[in-house]
Amino acid sequence: MSLRFGTSGVPRSSAKPGTLHGIARTRELGLDHLEMAWVNGVKMSDESADAIREAAKKHDVSLTAHAPYYVNLCGEPDVVDRSVARLEEVARIGTRCGAESFCFHAGFYGKVEHRLANERVVGELKRLVGSVRKAGHPSDV
Repeated sequence: MSLRFGTSGVPRSSAKPGTLHGIARTRELGLDHLEMAWVNGVKMSDESADAIREAAKKHDVSLTAHAPYYVNLCGEPDVVDRSVARLEEVARIGTRCGAESFCFHAGFYGKVEHRLANERVVGELKRLVGSVRKAGHPSDV
């Protein structure tokens, strides 16, 4: 395993917007990694994800993803359910793109005591890992 360097999101100097152009530009810049910044949601077809996977292989650019900011695993039950669904979609599309991992901000305390917030987040992370593995995504999640 080697240390790779890259940007979060498509480099601003890319010829056109989009991850495909970002991958090519990343390599042109002498970098070898790109974090797909899906901070406002995952808006991508399976076909686009397949094209991204092929472009990353062609240019030897590794990929990771940053999940949407609006995730809160210690919120109200409906918020948590929507958050888990968002993270499951990031895992699904990210895996299809060839991403090796994804990161996210697990939530915020709000008025919840920190110990209870931690318990909620840990419980939801266990549920998330179980559902991602069950869906057939990489077992190293």
